Amino acid sequence: MKNFKLYSCAAMIAVASMFTSCMEQSNKTSGATFGIISTMDNIPFDNFAKTPSGNITSNNAIFDKASSGDCCLFAYGIDFDNQPAGHPANYVDATITEYIKIEQSYARSSNDNESTYTPDPQEMSFSAVSPRGYIDNKLFILAEFKKAKGQLNSYNLLYNLDSTYTEDNQKVYKILFTATRDKTEAAEEASSEFIAFDIARLVEQAKSEATSGSTSTTLKFKLKYINKLTTEEGKDPVEWGETVVQTIGLPVEVKK
Repeated sequence: MKNFKLYSCAAMIAVASMFTSCMEQSNKTSGATFGIISTMDNIPFDNFAKTPSGNITSNNAIFDKASSGDCCLFAYGIDFDNQPAGHPANYVDATITEYIKIEQSYARSSNDNESTYTPDPQEMSFSAVSPRGYIDNKLFILAEFKKAKGQLNSYNLLYNLDSTYTEDNQKVYKILFTATRDKTEAAEEASSEFIAFDIARLVEQAKSEATSGSTSTTLKFKLKYINKLTTEEGKDPVEWGETVVQTIGLPVEVKK
């Protein structure tokens, strides 16, 4: 599927990363967000997008051109006074003005932590990395970096079940976010990118450690990312940055 108005990717990321919308009139709003394309039986439309703030349908069929399970970034306009008759109460209909499919990958188990990680010759550094939200086992991450013209990146999310510490009597995972690039030219162009990682195995691990009888638990973690690389003798090759501790609330099925 072709990206829809791909030229405005940077602007969309800037808006979506702030989770803001612009109230144009009393019952109209517009903005940008991210989500997962989904489908369900017994609803009067085809695909819709699950987002951090709820379910959004597309009145101009943009979501119907995508596949169920796609992760995406999109811009929208909503007129609350002009919703389709009979539309389900927990869905909002919108005009999708821009659409970009987001790269997906899987978080991987690793024996590495920040002390043992060996950078690749094509390793990247980041000016900032921040988790932006969690939907259905997918963790959405915004990465900011400099790149060479035409550069393509390959991202990794590496977790070590033994790389944890305790904060407020709760386990916190330290997860490595890394990437390599396909260019050797100097990285000069400021850029940013959304990536979605499947963290189902970490989610199940957190649920397995829930207190017996609990109906909910949390997955707590912080991301460690490479902020600076050096080949200078006598210095560590990697200078790590880190996010604040993130918390994902998770339901737990109580076994009868």
